Amino acid sequence: MSSVSEIDKDELVATKAWDTSLFKRLLGYARPHAKLFLASFGVLLLIFGGEVLGTEIWRRTIDGPVTEAATATDKAPFVREMVLLVGAYLGLIAFMVVLRYFETSMLIRTGQAVVHDLRASVFRHIQGLDLGFFDSRPTGALVTRVTTDIENLSEMFTSGGVSLLCDLVKGGVVRGLLFAINAQRVSDRFDEALAKYFKANKRTIFLFALFYPSMSLAVYVIQGTALWAGVRAIVGGELTYGEFVQFWLLLAMLVRPIRELGERYNVLQSAFASAERLFQILDTAPAVAPPPAPSPLPSPAGTPPHVRFEDVRFSYVEDSEILRGVSFEIPPGKTVAVVGATGAGKSTLVNLLLRYYDVDTGRISMDGVDLRELPLEDVRGRFGLVLQEDFLFEGSVRENLVMEREGVSEPSLGEALRAAQATDLVARLDGGLEAQVAERGATFSGGERQLLAIARALAARPDLVVLDEATAAVDSATEHRIELATKELLEGRSALVIAHRLSTIRDADEILVMARGEIRERGTHDELLAKGGLYAKLHALQFEGAASAC
Repeated sequence: MSSVSEIDKDELVATKAWDTSLFKRLLGYARPHAKLFLASFGVLLLIFGGEVLGTEIWRRTIDGPVTEAATATDKAPFVREMVLLVGAYLGLIAFMVVLRYFETSMLIRTGQAVVHDLRASVFRHIQGLDLGFFDSRPTGALVTRVTTDIENLSEMFTSGGVSLLCDLVKGGVVRGLLFAINAQRVSDRFDEALAKYFKANKRTIFLFALFYPSMSLAVYVIQGTALWAGVRAIVGGELTYGEFVQFWLLLAMLVRPIRELGERYNVLQSAFASAERLFQILDTAPAVAPPPAPSPLPSPAGTPPHVRFEDVRFSYVEDSEILRGVSFEIPPGKTVAVVGATGAGKSTLVNLLLRYYDVDTGRISMDGVDLRELPLEDVRGRFGLVLQEDFLFEGSVRENLVMEREGVSEPSLGEALRAAQATDLVARLDGGLEAQVAERGATFSGGERQLLAIARALAARPDLVVLDEATAAVDSATEHRIELATKELLEGRSALVIAHRLSTIRDADEILVMARGEIRERGTHDELLAKGGLYAKLHALQFEGAASAC
């Protein structure tokens, strides 16, 4: 139930169109790119200036050569003047086309710059969260956070914030120009119609189902009122034809943002909802955190560590204990194997040893020092982990083996491939180590993926090897190859082996038999068989079943 509630909490966010606190946090990501925002705003103002200049050219053309040529006998001078004005207008249009290019490119560039920083921040934070965080959330939800939600913010930064600010500036300037034109009567009627509309729709403006049609109706009312009043002003001699055309064009510039206000509202609402979900992740502190003052590793790299589990208790969910007072040790250079039924707690030992989770009570120590007091990355760097279903990433074989680890050299890579019995496998590939791997290693068989995963674990020359169900999903021939490779590999290294197939752990220095979170038996293979307990029953079930199958 707790994991479901966490998912619901991520999805249930506020739906306000404006949230000041979220906006301030988003500004923190936009501030480093202030120059880009200013440049984009400057381009928008230049475009606006060009639009205003275009209305002035229209007014001069209509009130000048067009009107005067209608009554003049010699129309040639007026035609020349009109040609010059038309040429100027065409030149302005060409200049505006260039500005529109810069508008689009700079707005996209500005938005993507902010999105890049935000996506990198979210990704880095997710990488540092504990395994419990991922266990309680579906993968699809996290993918949505770093893709769809961040793209919603990109739209806000590209077509929302800067454009909205420019619209506010344009609105103020255009209103001033409308008053400056000899059309006070028309402006008054325009103001009256606009004021009545907003007064009647203070509530409706936030309901999109009614919002957009209402806005369109307001635009038609404003334009109709202006047209009716303008015609009366022209008939009364209060307004020239050119002034009315200029007024009409300016009016179109003013009502255009009103038409787009519904879209702006949707962009802001979606962006703030996405921002809240993203900041929920960024505000999540990892449950497993590095120590504030870490102790140095007690033994140098290359030395097998001495690991102890001391009365360890652990539960993933409250009141449902998985491990109950587990105590054992892995001496340097020794192999400890763990067997038991599904749900006994075997894989949980691996999760705690690698500090994917922290113990509830008790402690796990390395050479006498609590794991919680040691540098997290250094501790994990000493382990080599092989899982039953290891993930192979899209890329080359070399990239999958090296995994950007600095300590992996060509000699260690070759040694790992030989130890994992994977040299022939890589040699058969077209391109060898540079051969491309499909997502999840789809071009390899299960056994081949297992061999490559073992080679990847060994490439960094770990001091302690953890094989979690390492041979449960391969055929007998591949299992034999892995057994040979493992035997050579574990020479001089500590190891924790978790497996269902008892044939793979006969040579272990100690075998732990787990049931319901407790260690019920321990000893060597021969000792446990002699006891005739759980291990002996498991052994009989497996090998008698194998014999009958033959």
